Amino acid sequence: GGNMPRPSELRVKYVMRAPDRPPFGSHKGVFGVGSPQRSHSEALLVEYAFCKEGLYLFSCEADDHSHTQLLLASKDFTLSAHSESMNEIVESVTMELIRGHVCAIAEMDPPEILKQTVQVKGDLYGNLSEVLHSAMLPAKRFTLVSTSGTLIIEKLRPLDLLQSLIESGNRDHIRYFFQNYGLAESACMCLIFAASVVRSNSPDADFWLQELKTSFGLEADEAAAVMQVISKSSFVIEEARKIFSDPDFTGRPVQEDDTLGDISTTISSSFDMGGPREPKIKFSARHNGFALLAARLLRPVWDIGIFRIDSGNSRVAYGLAMNIKSMRLLEERIAALVQYMIEFSHRGGNSR
Repeated sequence: GGNMPRPSELRVKYVMRAPDRPPFGSHKGVFGVGSPQRSHSEALLVEYAFCKEGLYLFSCEADDHSHTQLLLASKDFTLSAHSESMNEIVESVTMELIRGHVCAIAEMDPPEILKQTVQVKGDLYGNLSEVLHSAMLPAKRFTLVSTSGTLIIEKLRPLDLLQSLIESGNRDHIRYFFQNYGLAESACMCLIFAASVVRSNSPDADFWLQELKTSFGLEADEAAAVMQVISKSSFVIEEARKIFSDPDFTGRPVQEDDTLGDISTTISSSFDMGGPREPKIKFSARHNGFALLAARLLRPVWDIGIFRIDSGNSRVAYGLAMNIKSMRLLEERIAALVQYMIEFSHRGGNSR
């Protein structure tokens, strides 16, 4: 009601450690993926808070009173992917220590051309889900204004974590990542790298950087942000392709047992009189990862469509439903994915 006083203090309390992870560490930015530094239950006095689309970023005074403890809490939608169940969604928590006291926190939006490549009418996990949209959006970045200056921090996504593991070359950690995030989701991330443009000393990278500045009319910083999304180092691309094609990581297709007493067969299905039955195939993570990535790239086109119809004053006008520059960028990503899959098939990767 109007007579109730406005809250003057906000406290955050957590009583459980974050899920155990291998010692990946923070490879870049401020926020890595790991357990909180404090394992016991306690209350933290929040000095400043930022909340948006299921992500909470709190600044809390540290014990020495000269530093700030940054606490990031968000839903991790892929932690239980290996169990094929969304009932085990948990909240992951990360804490980092910075100098000074935070006065303000703001999110840095990606270029509009990238935001429109993931534009849909409705999104189950938030319009800027880092899992669903990691193929077309960069990692979330935040600006922090503190008593010691201005700081830009970046929240690592599962995609960024996998890239760091690929760069480190530790296959045991990569295998652990696949087990935690699910084979299909991890294969999808590998495909994002595999279909990327080689970042440096390549005709494709030079062409796209020039194209973004001239034909697209982007500023230098916006063009650099787009190139960060669509391009990767040649080492990451090649290693991701090796992992994607390795059955030890992505599995093999297998034929499932099919008995006459299968209870999933509906009564209305036709009786085959003992004739040949279609085998049931359980596809590999390569097949499922490709389906995931293709669906996510095409999702805005399916949802919004290509054309829109505007009618008024007895006149009908047709136009593009999506920004033409964003549509062209999506087309480039889809074409690169198709081209890589054709090359993959010709190299002998026919088993799905």
